[in-house]
Amino acid sequence: MSRYHPHRSLEPMLDAAQHWKEVALLSDGAVFAQEPVWTLSYLQVLKKYIIDNPFKGEGGFITKMEKQLVPSKPEVKQLAAEMLWVWYLCPDDRPGTSTKRQRVRHVWELSDDPFPNDSRLMEGDVLAGAGSIGQGISKIWDDLGVFIHMMIAFKDLDETQRDELLDDVWKFGEWLETIQERNHRSLRNMIMFLLFPDDIEHIWARTHRTQIVQKFTERPWAEINKMSALEIDRALLDIRRKKEKEYGTKDLDFYESPLKEIWQDGPKPKPPDPPPVPPAILYPLNQILYGPPGTGKTWNTV
Repeated sequence: MSRYHPHRSLEPMLDAAQHWKEVALLSDGAVFAQEPVWTLSYLQVLKKYIIDNPFKGEGGFITKMEKQLVPSKPEVKQLAAEMLWVWYLCPDDRPGTSTKRQRVRHVWELSDDPFPNDSRLMEGDVLAGAGSIGQGISKIWDDLGVFIHMMIAFKDLDETQRDELLDDVWKFGEWLETIQERNHRSLRNMIMFLLFPDDIEHIWARTHRTQIVQKFTERPWAEINKMSALEIDRALLDIRRKKEKEYGTKDLDFYESPLKEIWQDGPKPKPPDPPPVPPAILYPLNQILYGPPGTGKTWNTV
């Protein structure tokens, strides 16, 4: 069961993701707002201000977003805050839950509307995350751009198409294959897990995903590196099902024993002992022999 986590329940986070799916993807509503914000038109406006007009000045991620969103409508600012909230659902290493909460609230309040203080969707167990993002935290700006493109493409589909995609993990994954820059982004893997937690692992980095598949299947790296993100998903699910049957439990995590030892690098092997040092040479190889010729110097030496 890929929704299993060895240290905490992921159900609060996954319940929040289900709510997002229902109000924002199956309809055009909002996670925190009363009025619709996940609409195609607002997404296109967000693209205009965030992607098409990059801020080139100094400042951190939130500072740049704040300046870019100044001319936009309140609903667009709220949409940006909710997209940031979705991204923050998955990483469990950084930023911390208090920082996640503070940043989402800050972007939301750019709309001049107070953030709902009693929202269960901002609790610590919702924002605790499910897997390490590692260096991917530095790519949040790029991920947001991919997220916007992804949602515009999704909202451009008719309602029947959207329903079909959200009802089938592999159809949705195949559709994601058509989105530019989809394969090597942690965002892609996070969205897949949030929507299909029974089939997709909570592993965000492609490097870890490919290492696991290579170690468990022993397929050559040349073949692994050619696999799409969706092919990696299928391989991971196949590995999980085999290991669940082997160990007789669904409570398995690739970052915990007994699975982690199979794919993570263990202690480095002890280097081989150096070759034995040859015994010291007692006599020099070149000797100068003294004496008159014909007295057997060479014969006696040999």
